[in-house]
Amino acid sequence: TLLRGNVGIGDTSPDATLEVATNANAYAFMITSGATAGDLLTVDSAGNVGIGTITPLNPLHIEGTVSDNNAENYAILNLGDSATDHKRWGFRIDSAEGNLHFDTEYNTVDKTWFTVKRATGNVGIGHTTPSYKLSIGSANGSDQIGIEHDDTNAWFKTDDGAFIFQTDEGDNTDTYVSVYGKGTGRGWFNIYDQDNQEYLAHTIFSGAGTIKVAGANPVRLDFQESADIPITMFLNAAADETQELQIYGHASPGISRSLQIGVGVDGDDSRSLAKRIKREATIRIWPNSETIFIISIGTNDTVYSNKSKRLRVSPREYKANLIKIINITKKHPGNTVFISPLVVDDNKVDPIPWLEGYSYIDKFVKQYLQIMKGVAKTKGVEFINIRNIMNRSEWFKLMPDGVHPNSMGHEKIFQKVREFLIENKII
Repeated sequence: TLLRGNVGIGDTSPDATLEVATNANAYAFMITSGATAGDLLTVDSAGNVGIGTITPLNPLHIEGTVSDNNAENYAILNLGDSATDHKRWGFRIDSAEGNLHFDTEYNTVDKTWFTVKRATGNVGIGHTTPSYKLSIGSANGSDQIGIEHDDTNAWFKTDDGAFIFQTDEGDNTDTYVSVYGKGTGRGWFNIYDQDNQEYLAHTIFSGAGTIKVAGANPVRLDFQESADIPITMFLNAAADETQELQIYGHASPGISRSLQIGVGVDGDDSRSLAKRIKREATIRIWPNSETIFIISIGTNDTVYSNKSKRLRVSPREYKANLIKIINITKKHPGNTVFISPLVVDDNKVDPIPWLEGYSYIDKFVKQYLQIMKGVAKTKGVEFINIRNIMNRSEWFKLMPDGVHPNSMGHEKIFQKVREFLIENKII
């Protein structure tokens, strides 16, 4: 029908320049190749457009096959400029598995940047056969790293090579890898061996860190297997910090053993100990355990300045420091044991060869021994007079520099302290 310049097909009163009317069982519009009706373009009675199909199921439905540069067949849609410029974006569905691919072509080089597998829903970025829920391809697309979750744990995997973490900012930038616990949970980092049966665990909880080998059959924990370099600890510790190594174990059920190396601080005195003992006791003591504090302090308090004619720590302050130390140790279950200052050889340390202008003088050491003994009695703690286990001349033989005992001298001290603890049922 031609009406007022409008053309109607199946409509006797067209309102548009070209109007096609149809019934529910007819097609509104078709373009055919000549072989099959509507095989190029079809518009059905519902307005659905089919390209390559005469039964479009959606407003736009594309089917069919074309050949790419590798002579494989795909249903494909291209977006871009002319074919001669070879600049396009497109998505296609491969005929083998029905996977969805997003491609680009630039200067005749085809690249697939994004793939979704129909069977699994796995997504590949730069990888056409993603094995994980999210896979990222390598530079040439031959390998992949993947992220997935098995409903229990999240996995981060790689087909080949190592994981390298690096901050790519500036020329000299630190890289941090952090593992956080949530709420009351721990920060936990495990490294497994080849059969996933044993692992090295790094754990942090409530301020305490642990490194251990665990699993089905743990064997040992090695630090620097070869002996070609040293193992260094506390390298950058400040001068006023206590640097120590503590080793705990059990000789047999119910019998514990411990080794503490470097617990004392060189040149320490009661003033310094009173300041740091609260923090150090908190770090060293396990909850719900009994602790024996064995404290020997006092000789360095008596260091005498030949210029000012004063002791480093006055007798009054020394007594106050001892009381403060006892008040802290008594907050923890267990015992406190004071060990007296040793004798000093005035002939060797008055003056002190390694500390110009200062002296150790035995009469002051004896005075501070009596102060310690009195405080121990008043506060109800144990006191061991190490000075009396040998006479002065015997001690001097075991003190090469006149103030510090050698290994034999330390053995004498150990034996006396051990006997005292056993006799008084402290251990």
